[in-house]
Amino acid sequence: MNEKNSKPVRESVEERPETWPIPILKENIHYYMENGLMVFTAAYHKARGKCCGNACRHCPFDHQNVS
Repeated sequence: MNEKNSKPVRESVEERPETWPIPILKENIHYYMENGLMVFTAAYHKARGKCCGNACRHCPFDHQNVS
């Protein structure tokens, strides 16, 4: 349970949000690890379909939603 709102915390891949653009993330295709952090590739962002506004390194949308 999450202490803040008493909702169960998702613990398995099967319980991930249905809003993810692709069903299963594959390392070196959708992301790679760098210094212990997950870095999304342009392929992931293209599957997502729009700029998220986080100034991602591999944004194929020219950072259009970054303010």
